[in-house]
Amino acid sequence: MSLLEPQPPVDPTQEFMLWAKDCTLATASMNVAGGYVMGCAFSMFGSMISAETATQCMGTADFFKYSMRSAHRLGANFAYFGFLFGGIEVALEKRRGKKDMWNPTAAGAILGAGYGWRSMKMTGLVGGAVAGGAFSILFEKLMDALGFAQH
Repeated sequence: MSLLEPQPPVDPTQEFMLWAKDCTLATASMNVAGGYVMGCAFSMFGSMISAETATQCMGTADFFKYSMRSAHRLGANFAYFGFLFGGIEVALEKRRGKKDMWNPTAAGAILGAGYGWRSMKMTGLVGGAVAGGAFSILFEKLMDALGFAQH
């Protein structure tokens, strides 16, 4: 097929996905939404584990209200983390002019170092940077293996 031949129409969904892949706002939105859902899921999973003893103490209705409040709170924290991670990653992409696995790795290391510094100063800074970078590399490899890599 040459460039002079008529091209088949582009699927609107595919066109949107190509736009979202390169858009800063779409990246931030996906990170915030994904972080919120992940935080809520983790919180609800933890609530299910402790459901038997907690419902005996506070009743089912109160337990459900408490679980939803804590799920929202943890979801908001994960969304904030996703927003920071995405912002740092996009800033590194724009600065370096490359979209490769080192941008999210560096973003994870920077964010891990920041969170580590908050809790344990220098030891936390080093440990957080190493852990954040290592987790980001593993996550990028997983995304690549699943076919969701953006580079």
